[in-house]
Amino acid sequence: MKNRLLFAVAVNLSLVATASAVKMSPSGIGEVFIVPYYTVQGGNNTLLSITNVSTDVKAVKVRFLEAQNGKRVQAVNLYLPPSDVWTGNIQANGDGAMVVTNDASCSEPVIPASGLAFFPIAYANDGGDTGLGRTREGYVEIIEMGVVTDQKIIDAVTFDPATREPADCGVVASYWAEGGAWDDDPTYGMSGLTGGLMAEANIINVNDGVEYSQTVTALEEFNDSPDSLHSGPRFGSPSLNSAAPATTTEPNDTWVKPEDALSGLLMSESLYTVYTVNPAVDATTEWNVTFPTKRFYTGIDGDKKPFTSSFGPDGACETVGIQYWNRETHTAAESLPLDLCYAANIVRVIRDGGASAIFQPEWSGVDFILTGADYPNGWAEIDFVTLAADAETPPTVDDYVDHIMESAGGSIYAGLPAVGFSASRLGNKNV
Repeated sequence: MKNRLLFAVAVNLSLVATASAVKMSPSGIGEVFIVPYYTVQGGNNTLLSITNVSTDVKAVKVRFLEAQNGKRVQAVNLYLPPSDVWTGNIQANGDGAMVVTNDASCSEPVIPASGLAFFPIAYANDGGDTGLGRTREGYVEIIEMGVVTDQKIIDAVTFDPATREPADCGVVASYWAEGGAWDDDPTYGMSGLTGGLMAEANIINVNDGVEYSQTVTALEEFNDSPDSLHSGPRFGSPSLNSAAPATTTEPNDTWVKPEDALSGLLMSESLYTVYTVNPAVDATTEWNVTFPTKRFYTGIDGDKKPFTSSFGPDGACETVGIQYWNRETHTAAESLPLDLCYAANIVRVIRDGGASAIFQPEWSGVDFILTGADYPNGWAEIDFVTLAADAETPPTVDDYVDHIMESAGGSIYAGLPAVGFSASRLGNKNV
């Protein structure tokens, strides 16, 4: 049998972002985090880590969304004391998925030792597949809901030095029980967001002995209200459309909808990434491209900008262009079209006659086939913008064929709101 030494790398997909009241966190510490992809396909598990580096007790919403249309398949509230780290593992559960943890941090609901199963209810009537298998891949939102100021909860979730566990997570459960303080008023004993969180995510395949790191997008100054965003775990809010001030991304730039403000922040004209499909080292590469705000547009009537399609059985497809170069500056003659149809997409980079099986997506995968033998390694530009043939320089809003937003102040935001990462897997044939 041939033995192989495997390793994986993940790199940032470069973003062209626009300044906003809510902004990217340069330090990786903030209030909101977008994990671009989770999967339990092909023996993969997805590991999450959330750390409270602040001196406050934090209430944190962790929402799991499936890949096709960004529908919620599970959600958990975490209550993290200062310096606490919560870890969880998204893994297969029969035909579906679940989150499991050995972590002692308090949560609502409590995650049983057997795991908290993902469910298909939210996408039962959206026009897509209704099977449980749709829960097996997607992405994750992590949102601070505020600071806990109620002393009883603070004491309950703080770790006992002797037992190294929270004093009494049952107090959290009692607050959420029927007639409890948070059942009556989720904002009781809470104050607004102050940041001080960080998050990491990795996809691991134990059988293959390989791990892929992800680029987690961190946002700060997400909501400046003195009031908390605290809600029950299955409530739809807070979400990525909870940014406040919701109508501005620049001092002189306003938006009608808060989701537009976040889309403007995440807007990219192009994504840049590297690849390797070199057969000499059994190399394969897959790119993740996730549109975190897409679900706010694909299910509405009328203007869907910056997106163009409604969700249906085949997703909500957006046609983009890809041009690629090898390491010696040679490029394919022209940009090739590719349809990205889901909220979270996996683009498999395929050489002629080759294959790729890194994440093995059932729903979100699309093949990008390199032509010719001159491109075993290189880099690529995924272009979200299409300009009219007679476009002016610089282009006006009328020069864009698709994928465009215009603010109330008249600023043009071209492209699509995207996050993602690149994963490559290599084998050493000589080992």
